[in-house]
Amino acid sequence: MGKLIRYLRTASALFAFGIAFPSSAQLSGAYTIGGGGADYPSILTAFLDLQAQGLSGPVDLLVNDGTFVETWDLDMAGFAGLSSQNTITLRSASGDSSAVTVEYGVPDVGTTLWAFANMRHIRFQDITWKHTTADDATLFRINGDMIDVRFTGNAFVAGTSGTDCHINTPHGPLVDVVLEHNTFSGSGTQASVLMGTLLGTKDSHNVRVRYNDFTGGWAAVDLGFIVGIAVDSNVFHETYLGIRLMTCDSITVRWNEIGAEDRAMTLFGTNTSIADACVNVLVEGNRITASGTDVSGIDISSSQQVRVLDNTMEGTGNVGINLTNTIYTTVSGNMINEASGTGMEIRFFLGDTYVQDNTMVMTSANSDLGLLLDTQFPFSAITRVTGNRIQSAGVGVGLQLGPLAANNGPRAVVANNEVIGFASAAWLDAYHSDIVFNSFRCGASATVPMVLNFNGDMQFANNVVSVPAGAPAAFVYQLYGQMLDLHHNIYDYDAGSSVLSSDHIDMA
Repeated sequence: MGKLIRYLRTASALFAFGIAFPSSAQLSGAYTIGGGGADYPSILTAFLDLQAQGLSGPVDLLVNDGTFVETWDLDMAGFAGLSSQNTITLRSASGDSSAVTVEYGVPDVGTTLWAFANMRHIRFQDITWKHTTADDATLFRINGDMIDVRFTGNAFVAGTSGTDCHINTPHGPLVDVVLEHNTFSGSGTQASVLMGTLLGTKDSHNVRVRYNDFTGGWAAVDLGFIVGIAVDSNVFHETYLGIRLMTCDSITVRWNEIGAEDRAMTLFGTNTSIADACVNVLVEGNRITASGTDVSGIDISSSQQVRVLDNTMEGTGNVGINLTNTIYTTVSGNMINEASGTGMEIRFFLGDTYVQDNTMVMTSANSDLGLLLDTQFPFSAITRVTGNRIQSAGVGVGLQLGPLAANNGPRAVVANNEVIGFASAAWLDAYHSDIVFNSFRCGASATVPMVLNFNGDMQFANNVVSVPAGAPAAFVYQLYGQMLDLHHNIYDYDAGSSVLSSDHIDMA
């Protein structure tokens, strides 16, 4: 009722100034906004007419060049005739987003500049939406559903407040929403440039965020509880957190370029149950550039059917790729080039897990890890760590695997890996399981020994272990376990070093 009274008051004021609506018939076709001879003096008057008269076909609202100062509070669920066929398109007549600017109409602190109780079947195209005052305002807020909506070629300029937002959809659901070729920026440290729904159930589906340019933002793309989401080919400049997705299903995050201040990407479920996890996750071909010891690259937790493929990370000083509580996981073809920190961590994993053909290069001395797989839950699972190359400046552990819980599936295979320059090449903890460890190549700098620590039963075969002259430590050291099956290994070591610190003899 309050909104209806507001609309009636607005319409009465317009008539009092001699501004009439085009007709009493339902609207269809193209109409102009702004300037002499236009059908409507402002965007609001056009929307009020559409709400009052309804639509009989698609409506194209062409906004002439200029600056429009106004705010709205609309419910598009009340637009008669509006549908997936009878859509509304609001766009710059010239096709130049810099020529048409829509600014706020001096809202109160914490208010919304353009609010919708529901946003349906509408396209916003080639317009600058601007807010520059530090008053904690949101550019677009949708309190209700967001169905069949397109934002294309727009420029969103937030204010200077730390909690300003560009688009905020706190309730949802979101259905068939596309944001592409837009720019999102702000002169402050706004809380987010794109907020998602926090429904708590996966009622939203088919959301596409692609080819956009984001500058700043606490969480530039922040979406939750969506089935079918793609975040593709976007550019992120110095975002505190580039992409955050919570409890989504059928996720594709590809070909983004992310410069992050804290972390580039985080995907997580609220817990490990099927209903509350991220499911069917593909993170592929992203390029992440960051600096600082506390910057992370890709964080994924409480997720199932996860694939992390062919991503490149430069200078992610905390952890390049960090996976926790994942089920059925493949991490392959990634390149991690860090200043310090840990290359890759996979903790508390379950189900078939493949870590293959990744490269991790630590460009300065660090006391952390190259590749860590920590704590596999009991399951009839396959674990394969193959074809990885790990390099350090001279300290830390290159490859750490375990502890592995009792596993009634195939033996874990660690094969065809290369570790260069770490103080310890590998630390493997079978813990009531056993590991096939073969075709491993490790080497050291002139002063750093290579140590292989085995905890449990293990087959150690077809490996090349090379330690330079003067390295004092043992090559192979078995802490516990009943069997260390050694054969067909090559040891290149100085006469002053020890090959084996256990009583086993290599049968090669």
